[in-house]
Amino acid sequence: MTTRKISILIIIVLFIVVLVLPNFNFPIKNKDLIGTYIEDYYVSLNSDHTKIRDTLILRENGLISSNYFGNGSYKFTKPDRITLIPETGKDAMTYTVNLTNIIFQPITIELSNTVDWHRYEKIKSN
Repeated sequence: MTTRKISILIIIVLFIVVLVLPNFNFPIKNKDLIGTYIEDYYVSLNSDHTKIRDTLILRENGLISSNYFGNGSYKFTKPDRITLIPETGKDAMTYTVNLTNIIFQPITIELSNTVDWHRYEKIKSN
């Protein structure tokens, strides 16, 4: 290879490493989702609108724990949908899930439906 071709190849590789790789959303396996997440913003949990930062815990056995959603179970019904099933008498809630797994950043989960939107950042693997 000539020096010119090697230089062009190095520039292309650097371009990929510097611009593309840090913005690439890597695939996530179900086992990677297990862990503790903290909400990016504060939520109101009661009528006096006390603001707290919600913690969401997804366990390997399919159980969920959250100040906002309560205790119960979860299941992925489609790759982009999660159903949260409270242990109390409430109805199950289905949310669209947007998962983000960018290199050098924690996994984030965005849950949304017609009335709610929550964004959680992973802080610990269980």
